[in-house]
Parts: sequence; structure tokens; C-alpha cells
Amino acid sequence: AALGSFLNAHMRNLLVVDDTNDMRTGLTKAPIQEPYGELYVRYEPDTSYIFIDSDKLSAWCVEKQISYRGITRELIKMGAGGTIGKKAMAKGTALNTPSVNALKIDNAIARVVDDTNLGKQEGGV
Repeated sequence: AALGSFLNAHMRNLLVVDDTNDMRTGLTKAPIQEPYGELYVRYEPDTSYIFIDSDKLSAWCVEKQISYRGITRELIKMGAGGTIGKKAMAKGTALNTPSVNALKIDNAIARVVDDTNLGKQEGGV
């Protein structure tokens, strides 16, 4: 529930882009949705992974008095990831930003993002 609240509060900070190149051309696919502000969340529909800037999520958890560790423990417990690693959040866009520490979530298990209507409406997710 806490993760859903974070994502709902930061829909404008979401990048939706495939991780892999187009197999026919070898070119990077265009983003399905680009952020309107700072980039907090990256969702890759082709891999079903969500990456959340861990500093942004941690700060939000402090503000909302929610246990960041509780979120990661629950993700690990359900087998949906919950590990922190380096991620180039803007990969696949025109931005050239350095990697950040990001929480990795397997959306196929966690089902945090409903991608059935991706790119079909404003917000997409």
C-alpha cells in the first residue's frame, strides 16, 4: 500500500521505457511515457522491472512516517526484489545522467504497476 501511495504521488516523475533495443533495427525504442519533472521512477514493460530512486523513496518515507525497511523487507519476503543497486534511470532517453542507487522491484510478482493501458492515456500507468 505504501509503495502504491508513493507511485500515485509521483506519477509525473515516471519514465516508462523498454530496456532492450528493437530487435529488428537494433535501435533504442522511444519512451512510452517521459517524466514531467524530476525522474524518480523507471518502469520497463519488457522486463517488468520497476526502479525507484532509493533516496527519493527514503525521503518520502521519512516525511510520511513510513518504514522504508518495512517496504524492502516485504518485497524480499514476497520474492519481488527489494534490493538496491546502481541504475541509469534515464537510459533510453535523450538525457545523459549518471547511475543512482535504485530499489529494484519485479512487477510481475509485486503487481504495483498495471500496464494494460500503457501509452493509451495521460499518465499511462
